[in-house]
Amino acid sequence: SIQPALSTVFGALVANLFLKSNTSKEEIERLKQAKFSEIADRLLEDGHITHLEYYKCRNFNKIAQKADDVYRKQNAPRESHSSDTTFTLDWFVRFFEDAGNISDEQMQELWAKVLAGEIDHPGTFSLRALDVLRNLSREEAEILQTLGAYAFTIADTPYICINEDLKSQYNYSHKLFAMYDCGFIENNIASHYDVPVENGTAVLRAGSYIAITHCQTPGKLSIDMQRFTKIGKEFLRFATPDNEYILSFFNLLKQSNPTLSLSAHRIVQESGDTFTYEVDSII
Repeated sequence: SIQPALSTVFGALVANLFLKSNTSKEEIERLKQAKFSEIADRLLEDGHITHLEYYKCRNFNKIAQKADDVYRKQNAPRESHSSDTTFTLDWFVRFFEDAGNISDEQMQELWAKVLAGEIDHPGTFSLRALDVLRNLSREEAEILQTLGAYAFTIADTPYICINEDLKSQYNYSHKLFAMYDCGFIENNIASHYDVPVENGTAVLRAGSYIAITHCQTPGKLSIDMQRFTKIGKEFLRFATPDNEYILSFFNLLKQSNPTLSLSAHRIVQESGDTFTYEVDSII
């Protein structure tokens, strides 16, 4: 049993991928009413798909079931999609072709999150992101989620700190190279940046915390950092922020920018682009 939004896509997917010239529309409609695993069994039995396609269907079914769980949890507090939500079928056909080759259960979890994310917000993941994911190893996926937990944003652009002390403390120097190779983080030669403190204030977001820099005169916040690529940003939504790391990062900023007044606060509520936070600083 799958959610309405997923079943709509699956029904269209089955008809688009497996409609043969000798298959009646009545038969396709009958297939679309069954569970996806039953669809695959029946298609194989009737000779409409090969054993390779059947293998892909079985893998896809496992991913779809996991995606259904993710989708249900994401939409529990709010209403699901309206009936007029538009999905791009080409994306799901490509997803089926790529995800059908994934049998590793841990990697299926990641593919399921991508599927649920695209169902929840169509256009979230690009076709290029699927190409990258298809070639991603389990180790690289684990590294991505680890370093994603260390991400912070400035004006909606995600970065990672590459300060030597912080990299040594959390042992992620070698992991950065893997992310460069995968195209998730830009490997810039220049890594030291000065963030303008505009109107006396600069704001950084990391997980459920914000750091606020105050300056009486125009100044700059110096950070050793590198930017996540567009593809990397698409996958950051799967990472769970590491609060211990975030606290270490904020303390580093405060120590390395002694001329600026910097405080960090826990966000207690947010709506759209606005949020409220605790008055007391955590650093």
